[in-house]
Amino acid sequence: VRVARRITHSACRLCAGTCAIIVAAWVIGIVVSDRWSWSQWLLWIPAPVALGATLLGAVLATVRRKGRGRRLACWGVVAAMPSIAMGFTYRPFAHAPSDLPSIRIVHWTMSHRKHDMLDLDRHARVLAGLDADITIVSEGGRLRRSAVLRDWLEGGPAPRIVFPFMILTRRPLLEQKHLVIVDGITISLFVVGLDDPGDRPLVIYAVDLPSHPFQSRIDVARRARSLLDRAGGPPPDLVVGDFNMTRNSLAMAVLFPGLHHAWEDAGRGWAGSWPRVLPLYHIDHALLREDFAASAYRLVDPGFGRHRLQVIELEEP
Repeated sequence: VRVARRITHSACRLCAGTCAIIVAAWVIGIVVSDRWSWSQWLLWIPAPVALGATLLGAVLATVRRKGRGRRLACWGVVAAMPSIAMGFTYRPFAHAPSDLPSIRIVHWTMSHRKHDMLDLDRHARVLAGLDADITIVSEGGRLRRSAVLRDWLEGGPAPRIVFPFMILTRRPLLEQKHLVIVDGITISLFVVGLDDPGDRPLVIYAVDLPSHPFQSRIDVARRARSLLDRAGGPPPDLVVGDFNMTRNSLAMAVLFPGLHHAWEDAGRGWAGSWPRVLPLYHIDHALLREDFAASAYRLVDPGFGRHRLQVIELEEP
C-alpha cells in the first residue's frame, strides 16, 4: 500500500510540475510576445489550455493531505491569470447600437478543403445573408461562377480580383492593385469611394501572410513592413486579412504601427477565428486607423471551411 501511495504521489507531483511549466510558459509568451522565433510558440499557448492546466494542478493538489490548503491557495492565485485573460477574449453582450451611419465590411479567408468548394452556391448564400457593403474574400475567385452570387449582386458591379483576393462592393472601386506579392507575403490595395463624393475615399489593405508554423512571425512582419515602405502606397484606413499572427502580438504592431483592432472598439462573442470548429486563435484581423472606429465587430461561423468570417460595422468618417 505504501509503495502504491508513493507511486501515486510521485505521479501527481510530476503532473502538477508539468501543469506549472505550461502556465509559466504561457505567462512568458504573453510577456515577451513573438519577439523571437522560440517565444512565438509560447505566445500560441491558448488561455483555455493554461486555465485547464491550473485546474488540473488544483485537483492534483488535493491528493496529499499535508499542505493541501496552501497548495490549493497557490493554484487558485495562478488560475486567476488565465481566467482574466479569457475574460478579455470573450464578450457575451453586444455594444449599444449606434445611430451613426456605418459601412458593413465582411472578410472571409476561404482556405477550405476540396470537398467544401464543391458547392459554391452554399458559400454565396453565406455572403448574401450578411449583405455587406464591401466584401473581401481570400482565395474566393471561383465564387464568380455562382448563380446565387450573381442574383445577390442584382446587376451591380461585378466582382473584381487582385489574386488571391476578390472584392464585392456596392461603392465605386476607384483603385485596385498589389502592393506586395513575394515570398508568401501578399498585401493588396483597394480604394473605395464613399456615398458623398466630397468625402475622402476609403483605403483598404487586404493581407495574406505565410502560415508555415516554423517561420518567424517577427521576421515576416519586418520584411512586409520594409516592402510596404518601398511600395509607397497610401496609408490604410482599414486592414483586413489572415495574418497568421495572434491579436496584440508584437509582430502585428511592427507591421502596422499606430493601428488598433476593431475588436477593441466593439468586439462581441468569442475572439477566435481559427480553426473554425474550435476557434482557439484570433488570426484573422481588422485593423483601423486611429481616428476610425468600429460600431460592431463579430466573428461568424459559416458552418464549413477552416476560418470564421469577420463582420465589421465601420462608422463613416
